[in-house]
Amino acid sequence: MRIREHENRYWLVNVNNDVYELHFTQFYDDEIILKFIQDKEDSENYIYVSDLLNVEHDEESAESVEDAMEQFEDMVIDYIKEKIAYYDEMLDKFQEEK
Repeated sequence: MRIREHENRYWLVNVNNDVYELHFTQFYDDEIILKFIQDKEDSENYIYVSDLLNVEHDEESAESVEDAMEQFEDMVIDYIKEKIAYYDEMLDKFQEEK
């Protein structure tokens, strides 16, 4: 089941095993950039993995699944902004003249 659809991203929920997948289409292919599950023992704890963020197993706290989805989207946005700043700084250094 798809939820929170945007132009180039959406969440897919696998109701059989309660896995939430954040899908993103940067160019042509749809990619899963983050997955999470809700902790069975603590309903405000969410366990996630993400190749994009280079996270194999981490945890995030949120009041609800919807809040967790929003936090994870914000994490991806912050990561992309950090990469942009990193490469802007690298470019500036590369172009410096003596």
